[in-house]
Amino acid sequence: MRTVTHRAAARQVVRVAALAAALSVPCLSGCGEAGTGLAAPPSGAGTGAGPAARFDADAPTLYLDQVAEQVDADGNNPLREGYRARKASCQASGAPTTLLSDEEEARLGTERRQIWRDGTRFAYRHEAWILDVPGPTTRDTMCAFALRTVGQHTLIGPDHSVSIDLENGERLQGDGNPSVVLVRREVDVGEEAEAARAAGLSGPTPRTVAGLPCDEWTTMFGSTVCVWSGGTRWGMTSVPASGVTVDNDPHHDMLVLELAPLPGRSGARLETIQATLGDPLDEGRMIPRGLP
Repeated sequence: MRTVTHRAAARQVVRVAALAAALSVPCLSGCGEAGTGLAAPPSGAGTGAGPAARFDADAPTLYLDQVAEQVDADGNNPLREGYRARKASCQASGAPTTLLSDEEEARLGTERRQIWRDGTRFAYRHEAWILDVPGPTTRDTMCAFALRTVGQHTLIGPDHSVSIDLENGERLQGDGNPSVVLVRREVDVGEEAEAARAAGLSGPTPRTVAGLPCDEWTTMFGSTVCVWSGGTRWGMTSVPASGVTVDNDPHHDMLVLELAPLPGRSGARLETIQATLGDPLDEGRMIPRGLP
C-alpha cells in the first residue's frame, strides 16, 4: 500500500505551462540526427526495472488536447492585452506597422498541450505562442509584430526517448523511463484525500470534463482543479497537492483536466478541449518527426 505523507503530497503538484518564461525547456540527454521518432517497443520491454515497471496490457489509450494560459484578476491574458495596447499606440503614431492576424492574436500568450498515453509510451507536445522581439529596435521595427512558436514534442518509452525542439528542430535522445507510462500500481485515494484535506484542500466534487470523470478540489487559495479520476488502477492519483504551481514539466502520475483561479484573482487557467479514452492513437501526431 502506498502511504502518502504531507511531504509526499506536497510534491504532487499541478503542472501547467509557464508561458511568460517562453518554455525554454532543456530536453533529454544525448543528441541524434533529425528523423522519425520511437516505435512501440516489443512485448515485455521494460520489465527489467522490476514489478512496479511492468506494463499493463489492458491500460487504455488516452489523448488530451488542452489550452493553458495565465490570466489576470479580470480574466484577461496579460500578454494579449499588452499587445493590443502596443498595437493601438503604433496605429496612432503613424509608424510602419505589421499586425498579427486575428488567429495569431487569439493564440498569443496561450499554450496548446497535447498528451498521448498507451500501455508502453507517453508523449506530450507543448506549443506556446509569444511575440517575436526584433534585435535592434528602431522606428521601422518597433511596430513590426510577429508571432513566435516555442515548445517541444517528446515521446518517452521504457528504454528510449526522443524530443524535438519545435522552434529549431533540434533532436535529443535519451534512455527512456518506464515509470512515466501507464503501469499497474496500487493507489490509496482515501489516504491521499485525507492528506490533502489536512493540507488545506476541500473536496472532492465529482465532475465530468470533456467526457472524462474527474474529482474537483478547491485549494486554500480558492483556485479549483479537477483531476482525472479514471486512472487509479494504473497508479494515477485523482488528488492534487495543497498548492498550485506554474511550470512547464509534464506530470506523469496525475492528469489535470481543468484548472481555474478564484474569480477576481490572477493565476493559471487550463481547459481540456478534447479527450479520448480507449480509441486508437494518431501515430502521425504522437511521434515527433522534426521540422520539414
